[in-house]
Amino acid sequence: MHKHKYLNEEIIAKVIENVNLMEKGWEIFGMQCRNVAMIISSLIICFYHEIRLTFVLLSVIPLAITLNILSRKLSKKSDVILSGKIFQTIQMEKELLLQKNSIDNIANDEHLIRLSSEMRNCTKYAILHQIWKSSHSGILSFTVFTFVGCGMLYGGYLLDINPLIKKGDIFIIVLSIALIVDSISTTITYHYLIKKGVHAALYIKNLQKFDYRFMLARYCNRRCSVDEIIVTLITVPEFKNSIVSPSGNSIIQFISGTRSVLRNYHNHKLFLLVGFILAILHGLEQVAYNIVMGEIFTAMLGDTSNIHILTLCAIQLSAIGFATFISQTVSVNIF
Repeated sequence: MHKHKYLNEEIIAKVIENVNLMEKGWEIFGMQCRNVAMIISSLIICFYHEIRLTFVLLSVIPLAITLNILSRKLSKKSDVILSGKIFQTIQMEKELLLQKNSIDNIANDEHLIRLSSEMRNCTKYAILHQIWKSSHSGILSFTVFTFVGCGMLYGGYLLDINPLIKKGDIFIIVLSIALIVDSISTTITYHYLIKKGVHAALYIKNLQKFDYRFMLARYCNRRCSVDEIIVTLITVPEFKNSIVSPSGNSIIQFISGTRSVLRNYHNHKLFLLVGFILAILHGLEQVAYNIVMGEIFTAMLGDTSNIHILTLCAIQLSAIGFATFISQTVSVNIF
């Protein structure tokens, strides 16, 4: 960015903001890769242990997706309504302050009554808004785990009719489905940050190619605002000739160009590959824990606890924890 010596503080602040959005988007992108790894591996494990129970419990996934989307839309609508009520209250207060020197006491009293009523309504709605924001995740969890409980009842029925099914298999499937639902909910909640990161990456990418002297010649050497810079970045002819679709181009620039912009790595593609591998390894962590916990559950419910199996499970848990420690340490130090 050193070649753009004419950039004013407003543009620099915009660049810093977009760089921060890119960093945040990259973190969320890694988390989403981890979620995808957890979902795929959990599905494989569920179908491997018991197909019928897996299909029954998978019916909760569309419900979880629908509840998450509805919750997000209701939260946005609630934010808009609350902002409107606060704005109306502020406007009424301004009107009352403008008329404070008026000799018409009746009019002032009417404004005070209206303002008091509006403030009460705004306070009530703000309380309801906060209650909704605090409780909607609990409502989702209650609904999801109610369905999971029904799935466990069906799993108990399968244990009676099929002696080949182990109790640990039911335990593993239930944990895996709960993990899938949680991963999907997280993906839906934070996907918008990736969109912001994509737009920020496009802004930085265009600004790197942008010739600021073009703006100086066009606007007679005066200082330009952020809006003018953004509009020019969009309308400069050299950015119009692209053989890639806009959506595909955004994703490609975000994935392949973000690391080189943030850290100026020459081998950013190699670091991208390592990042994918680390995210997948981190995603397999919880799935591996579920499998080991299923083995522990089976051993503990036996007539006599199998010390050999429990010892082996303890070693496996330690190995999983050590692998997670190594992957997380490498991820933090490199990225």
